[in-house]
Amino acid sequence: MMPLSRLHEEQALSAEARAELSLRQTEASRLSPGSVQIDALWKVLKDTSTRAELVSALRALSHDKCAYCECVDPRDIEHFYPKNRYPERMFLWVNLLFVCKTCNLDKGRRFPLEGTQALLIEPSAEDPARFFWWDPVTGRPLLDSEPTRRRRAAETIKILPRLKHQDLAEERRKLRSDVLFLLTEVLQEVPRPPDVVARLATELSPTQPRRSVLRQLVSEEPALIAAVRARAPELAPLLDALPPMPLRPTAPPSPAPPRCEPSPDEPLPPR
Repeated sequence: MMPLSRLHEEQALSAEARAELSLRQTEASRLSPGSVQIDALWKVLKDTSTRAELVSALRALSHDKCAYCECVDPRDIEHFYPKNRYPERMFLWVNLLFVCKTCNLDKGRRFPLEGTQALLIEPSAEDPARFFWWDPVTGRPLLDSEPTRRRRAAETIKILPRLKHQDLAEERRKLRSDVLFLLTEVLQEVPRPPDVVARLATELSPTQPRRSVLRQLVSEEPALIAAVRARAPELAPLLDALPPMPLRPTAPPSPAPPRCEPSPDEPLPPR
């Protein structure tokens, strides 16, 4: 999961699209949760220019990738607050994401709350890396230790199990390893491969999958990244496009182990 920078509705959608969404939202707000009319009202947008514009804007929001798992085959408009439970949010721009079929089906109507707080992480409203990040060795998620964030991370992965699937974990692990190798090769007099900068530019592109693991790599290797910027300044805009990781609290240093003293009856070891 990457944090997504959502444009304001006026910047993302035309006046005509906003007007139609507002009209449909007025209709939706009259419906009760679970109404049989909810799905029918949503389908009114099918094959309209408003839906096409909405899809285009949502694709841009997540760089043509699933807003949840970062795969490159998103196909569905997703209601973060499920439309059947929250019809009053059904056509709101801020409630919509573009996701892959798998994540959409996995989530379905699952939307646990703790009080009024959604437990599912919303990547356009909060930074997923505050809640979990990736193990650099296995590519699997590591959960924050703070209890509330840890619970939300665990619930998010439970709702979206693709985030912990072994195939995606292996993709993350390999991508991190490959890009780390390319970054170090940039600094060599005779880099391998010779087109290393071009290959790095491809891997760092915002449209590439699993960029969250590269965001983490860049934050964890500041000295290496500084050297790469100096050697290949053309990569700087792509590196800058990876938002810095939030600071994570560090554990206090462990107390020193107690000094072992011999018992009064125990002979001292020979010098």
